[in-house]
Amino acid sequence: MSVTSVKKAISSALADRHVTKAEIGSILKATKPTVSNVEAKALEDLHRMVTTAPSAPPGAVICFPTTIERGALDDLNKFIGEKNLPIGSHEAVMRDGINSFLSRARLGTPKTELPKSLSKLMELELHTGPQPLGGWQQKAYVDVAKKRFYLVETRPTLTDNTRVWGPLALPKAEAPAQTTVTPARADELRREFGSLSQRGLIHYKRDGLPLGVRMVEVPLMQERHPDGYAYSALIPVGALSPTAPMADPNKVKEFYVRRTGGIAGLTDYAGPFTV
Repeated sequence: MSVTSVKKAISSALADRHVTKAEIGSILKATKPTVSNVEAKALEDLHRMVTTAPSAPPGAVICFPTTIERGALDDLNKFIGEKNLPIGSHEAVMRDGINSFLSRARLGTPKTELPKSLSKLMELELHTGPQPLGGWQQKAYVDVAKKRFYLVETRPTLTDNTRVWGPLALPKAEAPAQTTVTPARADELRREFGSLSQRGLIHYKRDGLPLGVRMVEVPLMQERHPDGYAYSALIPVGALSPTAPMADPNKVKEFYVRRTGGIAGLTDYAGPFTV
């Protein structure tokens, strides 16, 4: 159909702040036969809205979240995986696929000018966790319609601070089932986080995550004021290597806590903790 049809279906589904399985079906049907970049961004906004606790605007006391039926979220996540979109938990899957490709590829001489179409593509950070001071920062700009991406490296401390490669063929990423955290385990992590917080047992610091470890993220809490923090659990599931085996995050007892935001907009870590 058209971008207009997709956005209209999303607006209709969000009108009552509760998204049903039938409404998700209508949204996904409107994307056929292919998903454009604008439609993918609209789906990304929808997914974020139904999976992230909202922050109340200045002066507001209550901020009502948008809810979604479990079957509807399952259908949306399945569609995201099938279409290889960098949304939700599939972000990590695509990141791993691109990083694995880059570890083997010979990219050649980079360009220094950004493509004009870059703002229309989906942006994906290729590194998670603390960045080396003064090091190159890598992002992939994904063209989901043409199944390709641009690699962009920036380094703020240099004069010639931009390097661009692409377009490069987008590797097909297979979503591993064991990286899916069940609602029961997510609730268990939130209860443990609340207990640790109430007892004053969480002490944050700027670094604290083990290097070279793959993490599965679970949102824990969002403070509902403009300068509030967002908290996530990070579950270690194995070495950060394309060939390394991954543990089932629902069976891993250890987790870390990441805190982002606040007045200064910083990121801190704490842990490990045991469920």
